[in-house]
Amino acid sequence: LSPLTFWPDGTQIVTTTNGDLWLLTLEPDGHTLSPSSPPEPLTRTVQEVERQAAFSPDGTRLAYVGGRNGRVTIFTLNLATSEVINVLAGRNRADSPADPAWSPDSQFLAFSARGPREPRQSPCFVNYDLYVVSADGTGTPSSLTNTVGTGVELRVKWGW
Repeated sequence: LSPLTFWPDGTQIVTTTNGDLWLLTLEPDGHTLSPSSPPEPLTRTVQEVERQAAFSPDGTRLAYVGGRNGRVTIFTLNLATSEVINVLAGRNRADSPADPAWSPDSQFLAFSARGPREPRQSPCFVNYDLYVVSADGTGTPSSLTNTVGTGVELRVKWGW
């Protein structure tokens, strides 16, 4: 069982089980939250793992990290239509994108990804940089940081 991602109003949870994302709808019963219906699969992939889900602030989409053809990328899932968009779709210069975070207006995604290493740098010494990209799958990710040679690992959180 992976970490849980709560819907902005707290009535639903997304988690990763057996490599797929599942939605659990909850109803308050006074003091605890109890499932009101069986878990609903949001993704069903073979030999790939979806993880690190994040609800958009407007509650219409879910961003997550997943793989296709052995390549890790970031997807968005429209919760009303089930449309999936590969947000990076071959335009990502960074490796191993992680931790997608929505902008407050639900138009952009920020994420961390392994940046380039210096030529003499050990493969174990990893730099993570921050990037931002349009959540609709258009445009090229823009690098916000450059941590080459620092070994810094960055995680994303949008300010309000």
